[in-house]
Amino acid sequence: MISRVLDRLFVGVGDSELTIEQLDQYNITHVINVGGFELERKSIEKEGKRVLYWEHLSDDGENPRWKFTTILSKLNGALSYTYSSRVLVCCRAGMSRSVFIIMKGEFRP
Repeated sequence: MISRVLDRLFVGVGDSELTIEQLDQYNITHVINVGGFELERKSIEKEGKRVLYWEHLSDDGENPRWKFTTILSKLNGALSYTYSSRVLVCCRAGMSRSVFIIMKGEFRP
């Protein structure tokens, strides 16, 4: 499931159900996975046209604060890359880690 947050920013569930078709539906160009799991690159990469970034924020009680700067830098970079870039931030359930990262960002609609 993918939900629009802003015109070019989306949040979603990054489990094995994430497909090329879903990403194409929203014209997603960048995927930032902050979940503690692997996505099959071949299931979401289309002719090398997607930029993928994995930063595993585990859900085990560890403080992931030190990773936030890197993740936010990647997210801001992806959004400023071109006006046509569209970014999906996903985690296992699409409700906490990914939403927190988006809320920490400083984005303009």
